[in-house]
Amino acid sequence: MISKQQKPIKSGFHAKTNADEIIKGVDLSNKVAIVTGGYSGIGLETTRELINAGAKVIIPAKRVEIAIKNLEGIVSKEDIIEMDLGSLNSVKKFTDGFKENFNKLDLLINNAGIMACAFRLQPIHLQEYFGMISTFKVIHMTSGWHMVNLKQHHH
Repeated sequence: MISKQQKPIKSGFHAKTNADEIIKGVDLSNKVAIVTGGYSGIGLETTRELINAGAKVIIPAKRVEIAIKNLEGIVSKEDIIEMDLGSLNSVKKFTDGFKENFNKLDLLINNAGIMACAFRLQPIHLQEYFGMISTFKVIHMTSGWHMVNLKQHHH
């Protein structure tokens, strides 16, 4: 259901536009991207097109083995790094490692999330809800970055 506050942006794209049509002519050489959930569904297609446009894509993954299998021939194993959004310690380890290995982040695509969880106010469960928000403190290390947050609504 579209909100009354949403307005078309007249981009020329529509619901049936393919990812390769959207990125056509875009050169992302020398750009670094992080795609959460980049190994399945929309995230996998996003990863594939960013790679095709020349970007270096880093995939944080809770299920590393599945990510490696799904991204075979697309992303090197070295660029698939374990991270669990439900654990702030895991998020911190990922971001610290990212900062050690990269001097910039150009594009952050928040595609992964925690779905169908009951809302609880116990501290251990608050990590689940705020993990995504604090995930990428790395974005403060550079200017000129872009962030895309994806939300899927299930009927």
